[in-house]
Amino acid sequence: MAYKVATAKKEIVEFRPYEILELEPGATVDEIKKQYRKLSRVWHPDRHGGNETRFILITKAEAALTDPIARENWEKYGNPDGPGVTEFGIALPVWLVEGNNSIWVLGLYGLVFMIILPTAVGMWWYRSIRYTSEAVLIDTTKLLRYYFHRSSTLNAKRILLILTGACEFDNTQNQEIITRPDDNIHIPTLMRSLGTVQEKIKERPFGAPYSVKTRALLLAHLDRIELPASYLREDLDYILKKCPMLINEMINSCALLMMWYYSRQITMMPSIDTVENIMKLSQMLVQGLNEHSSALLQIPNIDAEILRHFFVKKRNIKSIEQFLRFPDDERRKLLRNLTDKQYNDVMSVCNDMPHIEAIVELKVVDDEDQHMVTAGAITTVNVRLIRHNLGEWVQNAVGDEDKDQEADGAVQEAKSGTSKSAYRRNKKKTKGKKGQGGTKQKKIAAAVPNKDALATGDDAKKPKENGTVAKVDGDESGSGGEESGSGGGSDSEDDKENHAGDDEVKDQSADDEPPELERSSEDEEKEGKDTVAKGGSKGSGDDDDDDKAWDDDGDLDTSRDAIPDVKSKFSHPVHCPYFPEDKQEWWWVYLADKKNRKLVSAPLLVTNLVAEESVQLKFTAQAPGTYNYTVVVKSDSYLDMDTISNLKFEVREAKEVDLNHPQWDLEESDEEKADDHDDDYASETDSDSN
Repeated sequence: MAYKVATAKKEIVEFRPYEILELEPGATVDEIKKQYRKLSRVWHPDRHGGNETRFILITKAEAALTDPIARENWEKYGNPDGPGVTEFGIALPVWLVEGNNSIWVLGLYGLVFMIILPTAVGMWWYRSIRYTSEAVLIDTTKLLRYYFHRSSTLNAKRILLILTGACEFDNTQNQEIITRPDDNIHIPTLMRSLGTVQEKIKERPFGAPYSVKTRALLLAHLDRIELPASYLREDLDYILKKCPMLINEMINSCALLMMWYYSRQITMMPSIDTVENIMKLSQMLVQGLNEHSSALLQIPNIDAEILRHFFVKKRNIKSIEQFLRFPDDERRKLLRNLTDKQYNDVMSVCNDMPHIEAIVELKVVDDEDQHMVTAGAITTVNVRLIRHNLGEWVQNAVGDEDKDQEADGAVQEAKSGTSKSAYRRNKKKTKGKKGQGGTKQKKIAAAVPNKDALATGDDAKKPKENGTVAKVDGDESGSGGEESGSGGGSDSEDDKENHAGDDEVKDQSADDEPPELERSSEDEEKEGKDTVAKGGSKGSGDDDDDDKAWDDDGDLDTSRDAIPDVKSKFSHPVHCPYFPEDKQEWWWVYLADKKNRKLVSAPLLVTNLVAEESVQLKFTAQAPGTYNYTVVVKSDSYLDMDTISNLKFEVREAKEVDLNHPQWDLEESDEEKADDHDDDYASETDSDSN
């Protein structure tokens, strides 16, 4: 092809009427007509020696010079007949199509297509096969899988050691890593100030110089130690920017090992402790805190000196939520050493921090009874995540608690005859305990629901008869959630009085049921009778329930779009002054078996939680029995912002397949039709052989 292009000669055909008529340009009309008659007698096809093609050209030339329309077409389009068919071509330089340069053109084509292009493609292919789809080096992925498979339980210190062995920090595999001669001076100095850097490790590659340097810089970052040289700050920033990607690859490696374990390809999988320590390491690196630091150090302008006043016996503030629950005047008094601007910064950051509410729903998709879990069934846990600002959530929670306490006091006063002054004293005692942790579960509030709960019933649905949990409100977080689940374990006199009051109310609840509860029970009974009367049988009501259940399936998104891998990676900015770049809030969601310390579903990374998002966790139901699993929502950036929701369900025996069902009966007519169908496609050779 290159040779043809180089040696091609373009034949240019141009219509020149004066040359065809053998006249000089500028001839008059009489001369043109005279010459036309002369040439017609010579080239007319009816005459001896005439030429039809030549005669047509002569006719067109005479018309182009004498007829006004033909002359206009010739002047515009170069053809007396008007515009011809539009042709497209490639504009090539003159030197490229000249015959003298054909050898050079061939050489240029050979250089481009036989040397440069294959070399560029080969270099691109060599680089691409060294990385995974997440832009992590294949050698790093192999290293992570090896050490996570080698030991099922790893602490944060060991995981940090594995992280520093990543090949992304090795200058032999990453050209962006710069090795400086001054490292031999400043890195040993930094290591002596830290005192916790393990330099002489026999395991490869943790004893390599790049791994030791990376480990020293990360430990200094976690302890918030000033670096001895300015260029080390640049190296640390580069390492920290790579850490979120590498930690996500650690989670993916653990998930892959979990899949191999459940498919019986390996005999050991990473425990839930290892996975949670990886996630905690991510939080530590983003906030610049070690594993023993308080989560309160995430607040700006709070240092170790101020933090001493948080842990006194009078206050004992251990979390940001408890800090926000503290009364405003006492909180300002606690931070009296801060200026008004600094205090406003503290409150602004705390109020904007996240609180995640998780609503959990368990279903078996594509099954007749979606709320019955059978052994071997693919079970889907739909988790709806709702993000609140922590300040607004605490304010609403405190308001609800005050209303509950007032309602409890009214009920106690009505049933036990407690005076108003005694109720106020009890209220003051309970108010003083608000800043010390999670609130106690109110038994009386559960016995006397409010109007909204009776009208909607969406706050907390009871377990079904088969043991599955339809919805679980996941507001439990840290120690507060444990206290709420256990109902509190205080031995104080106030708690004993409250429990005694609860028991007294329980004894009298059957006789003195509130009017709202009685009315709702009577209405429900009446509605049930009306339904049976209208439908003629109880089965019609079941059909309505089935239709409603079918409509409810719309809440469970079974499409592939529910997978958040391809969604936006923008949610809310993270307050992380020690991280070198802007960070967005990302959340891991996973299902765990806390009792056996195992992952049940692979962690999903939600990167687009602005206000509300839904994710699906799928797992295969095990042997029949009752299971208590935990849905965990864990931040990748904030410490002590996790949400835990308990999920209790029952797995039953799988239904046996009824082989006597009519659907398994194959009639003779169907068999004959199948035989006839096979005969239609029989080949001629088969018929000849028969």
